[in-house]
Amino acid sequence: MNGHSNTLAHSSPLRKGSSFRQIIHSAVSWLMMALAVIFGVVGTIAAFFGAAFLLDTSSALFVVAFCVGFLLTSGGAWIAARMMTRARPGRIALGVGGATMLLLALVTAVTILPPLGSTSAAREAPPLPRSAGYWNLNTGSHLAYLKVPARGRAKATPIIMVGGGPGEEDVADTSQTQFFGQLAREGYDVYFYDQIGSGLSARLADPGQYTLACHVADLEAIREKIGGAAGDLDGSILGRHSGGDVYGHLPRTCGQSDLHVTRPHQ
Repeated sequence: MNGHSNTLAHSSPLRKGSSFRQIIHSAVSWLMMALAVIFGVVGTIAAFFGAAFLLDTSSALFVVAFCVGFLLTSGGAWIAARMMTRARPGRIALGVGGATMLLLALVTAVTILPPLGSTSAAREAPPLPRSAGYWNLNTGSHLAYLKVPARGRAKATPIIMVGGGPGEEDVADTSQTQFFGQLAREGYDVYFYDQIGSGLSARLADPGQYTLACHVADLEAIREKIGGAAGDLDGSILGRHSGGDVYGHLPRTCGQSDLHVTRPHQ
């Protein structure tokens, strides 16, 4: 009887130690599973912004990001499932990875992708500055513009101010018009305009139509409007960032060799 009691007394600490190790092992395994989900989400976001340097379509960015996130989450979940000595860790890993990406996609669709709401005040066009007007271009665009006429005898070379952004407002921006309008003192006609969809200019019904090609076509139409036939205008395009991009994509028939771009410091 005493021998049996001694055996139980000795085995009790062993059982307690074994149970404690099992609890620690289980906690570490579940922690690993949670980290797999966290790193998967973080990896998805990092992959999205990283791929933006290589891809230019939103659909491709989302595909790459969610694929990377799925691989990271599934890999971590597989390790955690192995630590738990679960049967078929591959299925668990695929399930955790898929569920995490599905939940992330739903959150993204609900919080990020829906367009922002608009108010009646926001839809109202701001007042048109004095001496400003509108161009109805042959491209179909309705653009606000402002001309600062040359002082004295105007030179044959006008200057077109192409906004940055894209989407930057220029016509109603007095800091822009006053600063660059000083070029009129040198005998230049200086033109400012708001690109389609920005500032005082009209909006397009389809946001997908706001493309570089659209801005290039509008700029060429403006050059024709203020300088006659394409190629006859010896002009200067003063722009920043996207303004330089628009200029760089002008068709060769625009007399591009006669133009120069200056990108002022911001």
